[in-house]
Amino acid sequence: MIDANWVQAELHGVIPVTDGSFEPLQQNAIRWSNALRQAAAVCNGLTLVNKTTVVGEEVEQKLFKMVEGSL
Repeated sequence: MIDANWVQAELHGVIPVTDGSFEPLQQNAIRWSNALRQAAAVCNGLTLVNKTTVVGEEVEQKLFKMVEGSL
């Protein structure tokens, strides 16, 4: 596991793959397909503690916020 104090996660967007070919970088989550946004919202290890605090990997938290997910 990487020490969170050692590295700060930064998320620039996603590079979708369609029919085995890479597409251009998509930085704005509003342009992502619904399937990709749903996957980003549900495929994570985030936990809601005391109904107020989201706990988990920093990059997952940023991705979750990008797709406007809610716990």
